Amino acid sequence: MKWFLRAVCAPVVFCAALLVAQSLFAQQKASPAKFPPPDAISEAESPSFDEKQRRLQTFNFVWQTVKDNHFDKTFGGQNWEKIREEFSRRIAQAQSDRELHEQLQEMLNRLGKSHLAIIPPEFFRAVERAKAAGGGSATASRIIQEEKTEPAPAENQISNGIGAEIRLLENRIFITRVAADSPAAKAGLKPGYLIEKINGVDLQIFLEMLRSEGVYTKIYEKQLSGLLSTLINGGGNGQTLAIDYLDQTERPQRVRIKPAPMPGDAVKIIADLPPQFLAFQTKSIGEEIGYVRFNLFALKTVEKFCAAVGRFKNKRALVIDLRGNAGGNFGAMFGILSLLAEREMLVGTQIGRAGREPNFVRPQPKRFKGKIVVLTDAESHSAAEIFAAALKENGRATIVGETTAGSALPALSRVLPTGAVFLFPIADFSTPKGNFLEGRGVEPNIKIPLLRQTLVQGKDNQLEAALSLLKEEVKKTLPGDENVAADKNDIPAAPTSIIFGAVKFGEAGIKPIAF
Repeated sequence: MKWFLRAVCAPVVFCAALLVAQSLFAQQKASPAKFPPPDAISEAESPSFDEKQRRLQTFNFVWQTVKDNHFDKTFGGQNWEKIREEFSRRIAQAQSDRELHEQLQEMLNRLGKSHLAIIPPEFFRAVERAKAAGGGSATASRIIQEEKTEPAPAENQISNGIGAEIRLLENRIFITRVAADSPAAKAGLKPGYLIEKINGVDLQIFLEMLRSEGVYTKIYEKQLSGLLSTLINGGGNGQTLAIDYLDQTERPQRVRIKPAPMPGDAVKIIADLPPQFLAFQTKSIGEEIGYVRFNLFALKTVEKFCAAVGRFKNKRALVIDLRGNAGGNFGAMFGILSLLAEREMLVGTQIGRAGREPNFVRPQPKRFKGKIVVLTDAESHSAAEIFAAALKENGRATIVGETTAGSALPALSRVLPTGAVFLFPIADFSTPKGNFLEGRGVEPNIKIPLLRQTLVQGKDNQLEAALSLLKEEVKKTLPGDENVAADKNDIPAAPTSIIFGAVKFGEAGIKPIAF
């Protein structure tokens, strides 16, 4: 069958309803499965014949979909037919949809690949329960079992926060970024502070809980930063957060902060999953360097990036900060690459059962022509990884920071009759130089870990390394060199025609489809 690109790169939504299923793009137009609607039943009741049939039908669909679409015909050395025999017996004994989902995830885990996931409805509620478990000491079982408040409206869930980011460093959770004039900044929180509890939830216990979640453990670990971000930003329910932390002198402190609307945009990346919050930041660093940071690749990101290129038309260098970027829309990624490419550029090759399909991008007439550094870390996923690899291997940018997540498989998603979302890969992906990102990630040209000791000093050692490099590069170029800065004319328009091999993004009938 003819391969063509339909779609997206995006992060997985597990527990948080903020991360979207990690997906890159689709090769074929698959017919949607037709299922009867799930019956509303009590988990405590014995399943009826119809319920058993629905669960068996769901299992057969998942198994057959993998058999027909998985890019590795050897299934990683697994006997897929025997796996069907084993799990069909187990599925027949399932007493609830939750048990069914866990069995399906265990089956998919046998293949040992990313982008193979069952995202069950109960996980969309898990973080809401955790956020509501305030006051006193919280335990892992309490977080899982209790649900004290109704989830906040979707628009509030993605737009409200305190303006702080937290990351796992050295197996402890630290603040890595605080937005200026945000509730967190006004409350005195600073980068480098160690977070111990949020609303009484001991984060070390919370981490232990996630690491003991059986079939979902590896998935939780991959999406940990997004989950932690949801916790510290309050989820939009309007409740004041009680945060216990250690400051730069290791003294225990407690602060209460009320979340507030954050600057950004709600964007829909995958139709089957909730909208996501796009945060986009630009600033000038001196006269010659521009800085752009965004957390998702969305079509809205392309518009904002075009405006940034116009703003930085007199700059001679650019930092693109993809640390914590969860991926997003594949067409958007190509659109931004076209604003940076010097010539037609191979982005990479998708490899599946139908063969190999190289994907190219052509430069836009109005584009940024200066030096580029891309910042990455272990939380740079999917589209962010392909973006960084394409610029690195085409010699267009230097990568500074840490190795990316290593989760970059082309995938599709489907909604199952239980309400779960099923994510499955349909191709592998190689970089311009033939490197595979899955399980490996993008290695930076200059590897620099983020350090707490510099954070507490108010410094970002990774960003400082990027700036130091660019300043040296700028010294080597002449101010009048036409290849130094962006085109000086108007702000470039958002790209409407981008080459994907033989397919143009933007032509009638071929659009980036969210799934």
